[in-house]
Amino acid sequence: MAFRVLALVMARSGSKGLRHKNIRQVAGVPLLARCVELARTAARRQEVWDVVASTDSKRYARIARAAGARTPFARPPALASDDAPLIDAVLDCMVALRGEHFAGRAPIEGPDDWPWDAVVMPSVTAPLTNTHDLRRGLKCFRAGGGESVVSICADRIPDPWRFSASSNANGGLTLFSKSPGPIRRRQLGPVGYRLNGAFFIASPIWLTRFRQFYVDGRSKGLIMPENRSIDIENTWDLRMIDGIMSTTNGAKKR
Repeated sequence: MAFRVLALVMARSGSKGLRHKNIRQVAGVPLLARCVELARTAARRQEVWDVVASTDSKRYARIARAAGARTPFARPPALASDDAPLIDAVLDCMVALRGEHFAGRAPIEGPDDWPWDAVVMPSVTAPLTNTHDLRRGLKCFRAGGGESVVSICADRIPDPWRFSASSNANGGLTLFSKSPGPIRRRQLGPVGYRLNGAFFIASPIWLTRFRQFYVDGRSKGLIMPENRSIDIENTWDLRMIDGIMSTTNGAKKR
């Protein structure tokens, strides 16, 4: 039986930090379209992929469809606000798509009856992610017996160099170390990792059980290089990645 993948491209329109972040262009192509294309090119002949974009915007939906995604449902406004947890939108989309899949067929047997083996969520705002990254993530997922896989990268800042802070009476900040003890050279700190936000993979059963992709002590990490682990949050990130990708594309054309 073919391995079945639901690729969910999540792209709400209400970004506050960088307005319409998900459709900003990088090297002349909207980020949303790039993410759809990434998911489409990651599919292999022996697999069945359904690439679906979840958005609350008709404009975004048109861009996603032009890139090759399906947009069968609009995301409800309540799941597109700043405060709405992303996992709620993911689960809502999964339930709607399951209903679409089983429409006119035999009744759904139970909560674990899903038409996919894996749910892959690539990030629209991590355009340096490539097909090889997603394929490695899926390989890790299948080898791990269904444990979720999240993309990570090395964290150059060790815990002793990280602080929480509270305001003090002098108008400054009082610092509290994340790892109490002497602060040594950064290079001597223990190697750590961080989520880079490039992609997340889990089974439908996992997501409905835990209501999150990452579960402490169980999820697997797929290491990506730091120079491809940039997640766009602001204009500076956008300009930097646009410069990188425009230069790369120009070099390929020559």
